[in-house]
Amino acid sequence: MRLFKEKSKMNFRKIAMNIAMKAHVGQTDKAGKPYIEHPVNVASAFEDDQRYITALLHDVVEDSDITFDDLRNEGFDENILEAIIALTRTNIGYQEYIERIKKNPIARDVKIQDLKHNMDLNRLDNVNVKDIKRLEKYKKALKYLDY
Repeated sequence: MRLFKEKSKMNFRKIAMNIAMKAHVGQTDKAGKPYIEHPVNVASAFEDDQRYITALLHDVVEDSDITFDDLRNEGFDENILEAIIALTRTNIGYQEYIERIKKNPIARDVKIQDLKHNMDLNRLDNVNVKDIKRLEKYKKALKYLDY
């Protein structure tokens, strides 16, 4: 399935943004804000295309019906696809997931920014015990990834 056919008229950043917007339409984050704000925030930390595009797309396979093949068919660089695969958590434990990410430099950099954004409790109106536990898990992952 081709999501966007006229690649010659659009650069890959724009294609990635369009795919992310399509994938996350109607989704909200834990604060009730449009979910698309999260990948856009993560992407804003990067100037290079590979990390920027990976950041925009890091949750699309996990959170929508878009597949890796759909992304491959759009012509994204194999390095970007490998990073998105690493960032997509399947049926593995969290520690194994983080270890897999650490092996891919692009995925590692994107996950560090993802964790930092997710750790910002100022985004939430009310912080509960579950949020604090999640924060502790993210702190451990960040320490592991960020050397």
